[in-house]
Amino acid sequence: MPTPLSPAQRAVSRRSALGGIGLALAGVGLAGCEWGPEGGTSDPEAPATGSADPDVVLVEAAIADLQVASQAADAAAGTGRAAARRLRDLRAGYAEQLRILGAEAAAAPSAASTAAEATVAAAWRQARTLQGALIEHAGTAVSGELARTFAAMAAGVAQAIAADGASR
Repeated sequence: MPTPLSPAQRAVSRRSALGGIGLALAGVGLAGCEWGPEGGTSDPEAPATGSADPDVVLVEAAIADLQVASQAADAAAGTGRAAARRLRDLRAGYAEQLRILGAEAAAAPSAASTAAEATVAAAWRQARTLQGALIEHAGTAVSGELARTFAAMAAGVAQAIAADGASR
């Protein structure tokens, strides 16, 4: 018979649990995963095969999608404390997903270029766009591990959207 949870164990917030699940799934999906040509070539002088590995192309596209969404969330978070609080978990998730894919967040856009898009609603719209792109990448990936990783990332974004109530 399972033991009941203590009050301290039940105190974990829903948002923390949901955010952690998506990130944990993404991390598990990438354990020991390597994208690129079979066996990987470390020789910079090796001749090009003429066609790029489709999974490498997908990873690059996912990184670009994540950077756009991250910039939108960063810009919106800069509009006030309430916005920053609402977007904290989403921004942390983006940073972790970029780290998992071996990338960093893109440089912050200039204030002039983000003034029109610096709204919380725009950041959540971009999150939904990112979720769709990650789902598409998951369906296109050749590697099963990469497909699972993209699916887990999409699930993490969906959980952040649901936790905020922005999916209405």
